[in-house]
Amino acid sequence: LSSTDDLVKRIVSKLDEHPQWSLVPKTRRLDYFTTLLRLISSRLMTNAHSIYFVDRLERRPGDATSDSSTPSGVGLFPVASWFNHSCRANLNSFFYGDKLIFVSAGIRKGEEICDNYGVSFFNYTREERKKFLAGRGFTCHCSVCVTNDSIDNLLESSIENPKLVPESISTVGDFKQLTNSLPDGHKHIETIAQTYAKAAGSTDPKLQLFLYEQILECQRHRGLHFSPEQIRTHLSCALSSYDVMRISRREKQVYGLNIQIHLFAALVRMRTFHGKLYPAYNAAKSAADEFTRMQETGLEADFVVTMEGLRCVVSKLKPACCTHE
Repeated sequence: LSSTDDLVKRIVSKLDEHPQWSLVPKTRRLDYFTTLLRLISSRLMTNAHSIYFVDRLERRPGDATSDSSTPSGVGLFPVASWFNHSCRANLNSFFYGDKLIFVSAGIRKGEEICDNYGVSFFNYTREERKKFLAGRGFTCHCSVCVTNDSIDNLLESSIENPKLVPESISTVGDFKQLTNSLPDGHKHIETIAQTYAKAAGSTDPKLQLFLYEQILECQRHRGLHFSPEQIRTHLSCALSSYDVMRISRREKQVYGLNIQIHLFAALVRMRTFHGKLYPAYNAAKSAADEFTRMQETGLEADFVVTMEGLRCVVSKLKPACCTHE
């Protein structure tokens, strides 16, 4: 027998002296007590915090080594239990040793502080959240549950009406969580990133660059390491890097290298798939040549002119994202 079983037996033997416990048939006491203990334990578990290792949570479903659904431990934290659940919580919590750390996401005065008990709006559908929380003994009445919002509905509307994406996604964090719910390489990620880059990223070149590079990463996951589809995206990455370099002189060297990499990648693909017939070939070649001269002379004027010329040509190209399969 395990030490836990021994402990249960010792507790039952101590209870023999209790007047009400003596009313229970002696042969059934251990069974009854064990059953009662399990019921109490299962109820406690719904109010406990599970502890997971970060590397487990980062593994994708279906990974042979994935064990993300199994917690590394469970603990009762009285202070943590003060926070109610919301499917779209306004704070994040994580463990540091035996301490539970809370980080808020900007909370207005008078607004309730809510944690997430395991089923986030960004990762589970309305039905999945409802079923999970019913097993914990309550029905959620957070803002997204009251309005019956579900991630699958958001994805459907985003795919069918890409122009709605900027209205649905209020922060870069929302974008990351939304695409996190899709498998790596899913073409819908490209559509969302492309639309968001145009609509919300035009005033933030760093954000634009991040989104365009997400498109390239998505294509690599699908095995498209060298494709004509990538030409316009590489050119867009070069232009976004140029815009960042113009704003942040301290990062000139880093983003200058990025310009060179993406211009070269675009030119190689143009020559391979289109020869010199691609509409942006001459503009991209001029920009690459002027970048090299700028590196040698330190003079930026001609490089600026060629990059703005490239921007004008790229704006007239067919979008990099193709239609859905």
